[in-house]
Amino acid sequence: MTSALTFQNTHFDVVEQNNQLWLTASEIANALGYANSNSISRVYARNKEEFANGMTEEVKLTLSGNYQKTVRIFSLRGAHLIAMFSRTAIAKQFRKWVLDVLDNETQSVVTDSLPTIPQCISTTSPWPTHYHSNWNRSTFPMFGTFAHYLSFSIQPKGNKYCGTFLFADRNQQTIYQAKQLGDLGYFEARDIEELWEQVIKFCARCHSKSAFFE
Repeated sequence: MTSALTFQNTHFDVVEQNNQLWLTASEIANALGYANSNSISRVYARNKEEFANGMTEEVKLTLSGNYQKTVRIFSLRGAHLIAMFSRTAIAKQFRKWVLDVLDNETQSVVTDSLPTIPQCISTTSPWPTHYHSNWNRSTFPMFGTFAHYLSFSIQPKGNKYCGTFLFADRNQQTIYQAKQLGDLGYFEARDIEELWEQVIKFCARCHSKSAFFE
């Protein structure tokens, strides 16, 4: 099943499967200003270890008539990560567009597993510079046990912004709190958008129960 999305002059025939929206490598390449999908394949190959399960896969799509072709597709998070590694002039705009689509299309799916990206509360930035959330009951393996998020916050710190995760066990007892750079779940950046991009990538790993936490 497919639907359509448009980024500037690129029209995506979105693949819908497993209750997710997927974009083809060739259309992502076109949106990012590459000549063909080979560039996307190279970006993916160089950074393959950064992609969690469920971010990309190869599928057979029926094109004209009964002709089937094996193509690589990326989830919205996967497409965003591809754009993070892209150095084309339009990559930043594409990342913002993907995040907008992700927010609109998947909010109801990830509510119990990921922090909802809040609406803009700043007149000068598309991202909030202060945010705090207490959540959630979804568990994942971490440090040899099962953990869940107890809280998450973003706030200014000197001339930069910091994002901090606090983890708890099933009894809501704190088992780990990120406090400084190098700690799992702690992020700093001078640019608020850059910080949120790091946080969203981290959340995607948690949501996929990535072995990153073992």
